[in-house]
Amino acid sequence: MAEPRCPVFGKCGGCSYQDKDYDFQLSLKRKTMEDAFCTHRIEIPAGLKVYFKDEYYYRNRMDFAMSPDGPGQRYRGRFGKIISFEKCYIANERVNRLLAEFREWFLSNKAAISVFDPVKRKGALRYATMRASLYSGDTSITFILNSDSDSLKEHVEMLEKFTASCSAANVLYGFVKHNSDQSVVQEYTVIKGSDIIMERLAGMELYYHSQGFFQNNSAAVTDILIFAQDYIPAGVRVFDLFGGAGTFGIFASKKAGEIIIADNSPLNIRCAIKNIEANKVTNAKAVNSDEKDFAALGITGADTVILDPPRPGLHKKTIAGLLSCVPGRIIYISCNPESLARDIAGLSEKYTVTAAAMFDMFPQTRHMEAAAVLDIKK
Repeated sequence: MAEPRCPVFGKCGGCSYQDKDYDFQLSLKRKTMEDAFCTHRIEIPAGLKVYFKDEYYYRNRMDFAMSPDGPGQRYRGRFGKIISFEKCYIANERVNRLLAEFREWFLSNKAAISVFDPVKRKGALRYATMRASLYSGDTSITFILNSDSDSLKEHVEMLEKFTASCSAANVLYGFVKHNSDQSVVQEYTVIKGSDIIMERLAGMELYYHSQGFFQNNSAAVTDILIFAQDYIPAGVRVFDLFGGAGTFGIFASKKAGEIIIADNSPLNIRCAIKNIEANKVTNAKAVNSDEKDFAALGITGADTVILDPPRPGLHKKTIAGLLSCVPGRIIYISCNPESLARDIAGLSEKYTVTAAAMFDMFPQTRHMEAAAVLDIKK
């Protein structure tokens, strides 16, 4: 057992493992991955690698919900109740600095702020999504407002006043409907700075969208990049599906013959193109394409495919496409060992797992990243 650092541990729904020694946390996560593979009758090769970095202060993004007492997180197991706090022990230093600034402003102005009630679905201010790059120092806040509130004009004006004294380099606001629970938006207004954030990783300068996906643990993601690159055969063509801003594809370009970064989000592709140019990569391109459209992508048996899908995993059409074109190697990265194992089982007709690893991207929680290398059965 361990003494939790956070005074609201056990109440806040963010962390569940702070009362456990870190070695025990790693063993639990390793077992979670092994159990998922066992359930789907997938054999993990001997020597499962486990990677980890900092136990605390690692997250570069936090989505803070609003309560009458200030920003915070949902109570554990209670969607409609928010617990406010001064500091988050898994958020990085810059995120906590932004939280402190906003919390002070919020408490000084709370009489005028209409906080969104997730049960009654009324109120104006819903979320403050804070992002802070670990290595570049770039920072961003996106405020999410209830589009059905009748006091939007007043709240936008208040947020503009806060922005004038806020240290965040980029501040935006956007709207969502009262019956939608989103902390990022497709349509937004920039109050200050830009909608793009920059991070430096593994010798790369990477730009990602404030409303798009980027790995939440900048320090630990380098291990995943190196793991994936190690299993890319030299000189092959690599398809980085679910490619986001191109992080994996651009890093792999050092070893691959050609890189095609594919993603169905125009925001992500916009950043991937910018990242290809910023890093002077000459053997990569980014295409706005659905990962299920294998005919358009032109994947063949000589290619390697990198997969990093959302938590639910692969669509059945994606699995069918992979089984049809049969790329020579698949490197599958997932934040959900269960969907990873399920999808590998779906591919087991033609593929076998030749390497696997677990990355503790989310210490003090039950979550992790898992990776597997799949080769064609002989």
